[in-house]
Amino acid sequence: MNYDQTLRKPNAALVMFPKTGKLTSIERKLFNSILLSSISQLLEYREKNGRNPDHQHLYCASASELLDPIERGKSNLKSSLRKNMLSLRRAEVNWEAPDKKSGIIWENMSVLSHASIELRNGRLFALWALPPGINEAISDIKAFPFTRLDLTQIGLLNTYTAVALYEICARYRNNFMKGGDGICLTTVNNPDWWIDALTNNSVRIDAITGIHIRREWRKVKSELVLPAINDINEQTDLSIELLERKKGRTVELIQFSVRQKRIENKNISNDLLDLYKFGEKLGIRTNKIDSLLMAYAHYDINIALSRFEIQINKDNAVLIDNVNAYFEAILKQVAFDMRSIPNEPGKQMIDNDSVLVDAIGQGANSTNYDLVKIEFLALPDNEKLKYSELALTDLRQRGLDTPTIILHASEHVWKGILLCRMIEIFGDSKYGSEWKMFEQNKINVIF
Repeated sequence: MNYDQTLRKPNAALVMFPKTGKLTSIERKLFNSILLSSISQLLEYREKNGRNPDHQHLYCASASELLDPIERGKSNLKSSLRKNMLSLRRAEVNWEAPDKKSGIIWENMSVLSHASIELRNGRLFALWALPPGINEAISDIKAFPFTRLDLTQIGLLNTYTAVALYEICARYRNNFMKGGDGICLTTVNNPDWWIDALTNNSVRIDAITGIHIRREWRKVKSELVLPAINDINEQTDLSIELLERKKGRTVELIQFSVRQKRIENKNISNDLLDLYKFGEKLGIRTNKIDSLLMAYAHYDINIALSRFEIQINKDNAVLIDNVNAYFEAILKQVAFDMRSIPNEPGKQMIDNDSVLVDAIGQGANSTNYDLVKIEFLALPDNEKLKYSELALTDLRQRGLDTPTIILHASEHVWKGILLCRMIEIFGDSKYGSEWKMFEQNKINVIF
């Protein structure tokens, strides 16, 4: 079972223009589950065999693995799995990336090149093969940029239009307006493009004139798009808004604004809330920060966010296709530089050093970092100054001495990565490097 429901979907597979057949919202969600399982199996095959599978390779997964992410309420999708798989096999679509910078655009390709169902020891299994273009895309993320999609979010949506619109908007969740306040913008396209991208019906062609016959945008908007926007805004982590550019009364161009939802303050520490807000500003979701905190130091993540901010604010910065992967690469380098030791996920600190615990009065439910931080903050300001100077020197050597950090150090405003580094240097000087090392019977570091 693949418990991580984050799909790296190739950008070239985000927009589907149906040519034959009609896909439902369930079938589009199922296709996402199939891609997620395919990527996992492809990586396992590559690790075992030293190469990628050929285009005739059959992937296989249990019905539960494919359907659990999209099952809702009392629905029983297993009973219709054969029908849904067959629909995916028969459907042909024109694939198109949301923008021309997102890689190759495919045309008139099947969704699946093979699909079948088997019963093994009383359990239902699906087998499938992917078209060559999709197989290549999921095996080479450098050649085919992708968008990260949380299938648990998509599973909450009720219509095909909502699923299609969410996937496109997720592509642009980090396309920030420079100088803005967290608003991102999708690509701009004409109404016909959006009608084709957000509906699951193939476009009819007049037999005599050869002209494409579509429903009017105003009808598609009122019947499908506006309800989809409400669905996304109510159910998911995105808040989107329709933007129309008109000439007179005619809508000529359409795009959507995309915003990460504001983080609610739910009895969490100010430090963690600041980290959430910092991440939100840069397009790193709260649940992603939470998962990283299971393995990396709080100060490492803070420093990595600062480095990430510097990168995306450069004058020659380009749109980052895989923001989470890009950020994690920065974080790993920071953790290596800082000699942080990743923790086993889900563990809390158990500290048997009675001197440290008694001095702080926190007990075993706090982290080493929490304990040392409280002790450090109790120091007189004149003692903190020397750690500020040491921390600033260290950050300068790492290229992290931004004007804001230098100003804070000069004004004795100790916060963010400056304070994190001050605390680490203090902890090292008093307790040695062991205070942040993992030892099976002594300390588990979670920060």
